[in-house]
Amino acid sequence: ISRANQTWGVPVPWDESQVVYVWFDALITYLSGAGFGWDEARFRRYWPARLHLIGKDITRFHCVIWPAMLLAAGLPLPEKVYAHGFWYCNGQRFSKSLGNVIDPRDLVQRYGLDAARYYYVAETPFGLDGNYTDESILKRTNSDLANDLGNLLSRTTAMIERYSGGRVPEEEPGVSAELRTLAEEVVREYAAAMDELRLHDAVAHVLRLVRRANKFTDERAPWELARDAARRRELEGTLYALAETLRLAGLLLSPVLVEAAPELFRQLGLPEGALEAATWEEAAWGRLPAGTQVRRGAPLFPRLDPEKVPPLVPVRPDAGAEVQAAAGRGVAEGADAEMIDYDTFARLDLRVATIVAAERVEGTRKLLKLTVSLDGETRQIVSGIAEHYAPEELAGRQVVLVANLKPAVIRGVRSEGMLLAASAGGRLALVVPETAMPDGARVT
Repeated sequence: ISRANQTWGVPVPWDESQVVYVWFDALITYLSGAGFGWDEARFRRYWPARLHLIGKDITRFHCVIWPAMLLAAGLPLPEKVYAHGFWYCNGQRFSKSLGNVIDPRDLVQRYGLDAARYYYVAETPFGLDGNYTDESILKRTNSDLANDLGNLLSRTTAMIERYSGGRVPEEEPGVSAELRTLAEEVVREYAAAMDELRLHDAVAHVLRLVRRANKFTDERAPWELARDAARRRELEGTLYALAETLRLAGLLLSPVLVEAAPELFRQLGLPEGALEAATWEEAAWGRLPAGTQVRRGAPLFPRLDPEKVPPLVPVRPDAGAEVQAAAGRGVAEGADAEMIDYDTFARLDLRVATIVAAERVEGTRKLLKLTVSLDGETRQIVSGIAEHYAPEELAGRQVVLVANLKPAVIRGVRSEGMLLAASAGGRLALVVPETAMPDGARVT
């Protein structure tokens, strides 16, 4: 736990040539920050931690050194340690030399605080590496937030103003039954996902409810119901169901949409501070009081025009790490390629695999998502071969796979290997065994 011959640090009491290793020293601040040694009431409140959240590159310090220190001190361990992944940009690590570093202030100024927060939660499973692109955050913002959530709020408050005097009508259980059943299911799934730190699943469940409510609006067509006095209760029940769906969506998304969720509550006519004071018990259908006066406001998320939103990080012509890795091409080509020795080559684990299924990666032109069978296990590969191979012609083909390549996330999709391919003159061909081989056969 010490380092020798350092000019700074806490001296080891029994050996003045040593100072305490900075990681050992730093870890103690978790205890002191929680009140250990100076505020016992505070310490009892906050320790042990239910969740200790760290970066994946420091797991050794937090899962070996820190527990050993706590055990030696007779203190309880954190209940769970969770290591999150890294974020890439256009398929590459953030790097000042590449010029692809994003200032969070610029990101928020360009897309808004809530859009940025929502993107990082929804885009990639928490714990895996993520890949930022301007294209994907624009798509998330316009699709999920502007078209789905924001549009539902705008049309609902407008219809309540027009058809119900601006007040939330009484519920009609027979009309709202479908949305109520789905909402109760979503609340259960959201809670389970949050408990398991599946944050992207949690928000996806809420958006499923929002999208169904938009479709419910089109199916019920309140503008048609309003023309028939005999269907008044059906109209009112429809409007209540939509408003209550929005209340629940705002409540569940409030940990992410810290600005939009309070504004959603305000436009629904709920009192100031209602969201901040809400407990989990509020995540139940029917808590929106009938007669509430809505306060229609500006759109929560104005739709962004891709032509008018300049990219934060322009894609460099030589920055094709994403496509090079996916297509199986090395960065070094031709006579200038660096020579390697046999031991370096032997570190590659090349295996024969069979493509089980293939589909395009949504929103991309070059990428396919492949499911491959490899010696009794199934893997997912992202490959940049979509311009050369159609998904339907790949199923059943055998390929050669770099099986020990570190997994990466490409366009939000996890890739667990790399296919080998030859390329020349704009053509590309997969490297395949001459005759059929068992899955997992080693290529030497």
